[in-house]
Amino acid sequence: MNEIISKLKNVAKSFNSEGQLGKIVLFALIKRSDLENKWYILIGADKLKKNNSEDDLIYVIEKLKSEFNSDLSFISQILLFVREEDVIKDFARALTKIHVSEGEVMSLKLTPNVTIEMVQIIESDFEGLDLGLPDITRVESGPKKF
Repeated sequence: MNEIISKLKNVAKSFNSEGQLGKIVLFALIKRSDLENKWYILIGADKLKKNNSEDDLIYVIEKLKSEFNSDLSFISQILLFVREEDVIKDFARALTKIHVSEGEVMSLKLTPNVTIEMVQIIESDFEGLDLGLPDITRVESGPKKF
């Protein structure tokens, strides 16, 4: 598993340096609960198109093939999302709540009805993403004067 994580980090670096997908908001490996040793790859990025252009998917697959010598047998499905989509915001809220930006997370509660058994966060950067959370940096202390 460590080798897969290391190679996915290399892929993330390649995405970031080439910039075709824009800023990577979330790059995660999600364990399938119904299939042994099969994983979803989830990517949320700035420049991905709402209806997932075929070009973006081909680009991602080619980068993965290059890093993994064409052996992508551990991947069940590749999921590409625009940064503003609800699933990305659900991950952002859940990870922000538990103060995790990278690494393995067990039993991640995305929504009241959805819990991810195991997810490996390769990279995340939710800065500037509107999560609908209160902005505690603007809270003023002391009594208000009217």
